[in-house]
Amino acid sequence: MRRKSRSLLVLSGLLALALIVAACAEEQDDEDVADATEDVHDDEDVADDDEDVADDDGDVPEAPEGQEIVLFDGQWESLWILNEIFTVVAEHGYGHTVDAPTTSTPVMMESMPDGEMHVAMEFWCMNIPDWCDEELLPEDSSVASAGTVFEEAAQGWFVPRYVIEGDEEQGIDPVAPDLVSVSDLEGLGELFEDPESPGSGLLLGGIDGWEVTEINRYKLEAYGLADEYNFLSAGSAAAFDAAIVSAIDRGEPVLFYYWTPAWIPGVYDLVQLEEPDWNEACQDELDEALAAEVDPSDVGPEVGCAQPSGEIRLGAYAGLEDTAPEMMAFLRNIDGNFGTDLMNELTAYMELEDAEPDETALWFFGEYDQWRDWIPDEDGLARIDAALAEMGVEI
Repeated sequence: MRRKSRSLLVLSGLLALALIVAACAEEQDDEDVADATEDVHDDEDVADDDEDVADDDGDVPEAPEGQEIVLFDGQWESLWILNEIFTVVAEHGYGHTVDAPTTSTPVMMESMPDGEMHVAMEFWCMNIPDWCDEELLPEDSSVASAGTVFEEAAQGWFVPRYVIEGDEEQGIDPVAPDLVSVSDLEGLGELFEDPESPGSGLLLGGIDGWEVTEINRYKLEAYGLADEYNFLSAGSAAAFDAAIVSAIDRGEPVLFYYWTPAWIPGVYDLVQLEEPDWNEACQDELDEALAAEVDPSDVGPEVGCAQPSGEIRLGAYAGLEDTAPEMMAFLRNIDGNFGTDLMNELTAYMELEDAEPDETALWFFGEYDQWRDWIPDEDGLARIDAALAEMGVEI
C-alpha cells in the first residue's frame, strides 16, 4: 500500500510537470502566432504605404465640377482656333462645359453685359469703339478686359498682287498697273465684274451680321463707287473665303474686304488699297450712321475713311471672376503672349493641312509651349497634360 502511494505521487508529479511544459509551449506558440500576425499586418501597412506613394506619383487630381461657359463665335478662323484652345483648358483642366453658338457681333454686344455670353477671345474695338469705351474698358464694367491677344491687326480692301503687277509664272498680265487706292477703282468695275450682273463690278464686303460689313456698305457709297460696284455679303465665313479663293486660284481679278491676322493674307500675295486716313470726325459720323441704321444710299463722303488698325483685345463677363476665377486668370495670362505672327501660322496650318479648328488647337498644344505659362495652377496643368496625352498629343 505504501509503495503504491509513492508511485502515484511520482506519477502525479510527472503529469503536472508535463502539463506545465505543455502550457508553456502553447503560450509560446500563441506569442509566435501573435508576432507572426503582427508581422503580416506590418507588411500590409508597408504595402499600403507603397501603394499610397504610387497613387501620389501616378494619379492626376480630379477636376472640380464646373459651369457652362458660352463663347462668342463670330465666324472667322482665328476666333475659331482661340475658342478651341480655350475649350481644351476649360473642359479638361477645370471641369467646365463650353458652348460656342454661331452668332453676330450685335448679339454679343447685347448679351455679354448681362452674362448670357461669357467670353470673347477677340474684341475688334476699332469696329465697335463706342461699345468698347462703355462696356469693356471701364474698370467697373460688367465686361472685364483681360488684355491683348494680337498686338497689331489691319483691315481694309484688298486685291491680288497679280492684278497690279501680273504674275509671269502663272502667265497673268497686269490689268490695273495704276491701282493704288480706292479712288483708283473708279472706271474699273468691268474688271472686277459681278458674275451675276455683267457690266457691274463687285465688292465682296464681309459676312452677314458683322459690324464691319455694314461699314463697308457705307464706304462703297462714300467713295462714290456704289453706282459702278455691287455689294455682296456672304452667309458664312466658309462661303466668303471660298468666293475669294476660287477667284484667286483662277487668276481672276477680285476686290474684297479682309483683315490680318488671317490665313488668306498669309498664303496669298495681296495688296491692301490705300484709303483716306482715319480721323475722329469720320469715325463719329460713321458711328452715328450705324447707330441710326441709316440706309447706305443716304450717307455721304464724310464716312469714307480707313478703319484704324491696332490691337485686338480679349475679355469676359465680369461674373466669371467669382464662378470661374481660374479661367479669368488664364485669359489674363495670355495678355501680350500670343501675337499676330503666331496666329498667321495657325490659320495657315489649318487651311493648308485642311485641318479643323479643334485639330489646329491640338497641333498648337503639341508644337508650342508658351501656353503652359497661361495655366494658373499645377493641378490644372497636370489634368491638361493627361488629357492631351490621351488625345495623342506629344508634349
